[in-house]
Amino acid sequence: MLVTKAEVVDKAEIYNLWKENFAFDDDGYTDFYFNDGYEKADNYLLKHDEKIVSCLQVLHHQMSFNDDIVDYAFIVGVITAKQYRRQGYMKTLLSEVLSLIEGPLTLIQGYKPEIYYPFGFKPQYRQRKVVIKPSPQQFSGYDTNIDFGVSEMTELYRLFISQRNGAKVRDENDFVRLLNLLKAMGRKVLFLALAGELKAYMIYDDRQGIKVEELIYQSEAEARILLAHFVAEVELIINAGEECLCEQIIAEKGEFLTLVRCEDPLLEEKYFKDEKRRLYFNEYE
Repeated sequence: MLVTKAEVVDKAEIYNLWKENFAFDDDGYTDFYFNDGYEKADNYLLKHDEKIVSCLQVLHHQMSFNDDIVDYAFIVGVITAKQYRRQGYMKTLLSEVLSLIEGPLTLIQGYKPEIYYPFGFKPQYRQRKVVIKPSPQQFSGYDTNIDFGVSEMTELYRLFISQRNGAKVRDENDFVRLLNLLKAMGRKVLFLALAGELKAYMIYDDRQGIKVEELIYQSEAEARILLAHFVAEVELIINAGEECLCEQIIAEKGEFLTLVRCEDPLLEEKYFKDEKRRLYFNEYE
C-alpha cells in the first residue's frame, strides 16, 4: 500500500471523513477549511480497494524566534477510517510523510498526544484552559466601543510576538483570512483603544458563557482591562508566562499540548530550552 498525494476526486471523501471524525469539535471550521485552505496544503493518503484508509494534511507556515524567522510544517486532519483502525495504517502514512517534509521543524496537535511520541514529537507548548473571575479595573481613557482593521491588528500582533518565542508569523492577508474564519465559526473580536490607538484585542465565543481563545496586547495591564470588560466568569487560554493575567482562578479546565519534532539538536537547544518564553500559538489558520 503506497502513500500518495490526494487527487481532486479525493477531496469529497476526505471532507466526509473530517465531518464524521471531527463533528464534536467542528463549529464551522471544516466547511471553511475545505473552501479556503484545503488546496494550500499537501494532502497525503493511503487507499485500500479505491477507498481512503488514512489521510492527513501538511500546512506550511513561518514562526518567529527572537530575530529568526523559521519555516515549519504543521500536520492537521490526521484520520484513519473507523473500520481500518489499529492496523498500522496511520503509522505507515505518518512515517512516510515525515520523511518527505523538508525543514527541521514539524508541529502537530492531537486529542491523544502520546501516540505521536514514538515519531520523535515532544510536548513543547502547553496550553492551560482556566476559568477566572476578572478583577475590577480602571477604564478611564480606554474605549472598547471601537473597531480596527487588519493593518492595526497585524501591527499589534507583530509587536506582541516580537517579545516572545515560537509564534506563528501573520501578515495582513493572514488576518483577512482569520477574520473570515472567525465569522464562519461564530466568534467575535473585542478591541481596546487608548486615544485612538489599538492596545489589545481578544477573540472570544459568547454562545455558552465567555470563552477567550486569543488575547493579544501591548501590556499585561491592558490585557487585564480588556478581560474586565466581562463581569462574569471567563474561560481563558493561558500561555506560558501569562499566569499574571489570572488573579483569581476559579477552575482548571485541562491542558492541551502542541508537539514539536525537531531534527536538528542545535536548533532544539536554541529555540526550545527556555520554556517560560515559549508562546502557545493559536493555530486557527
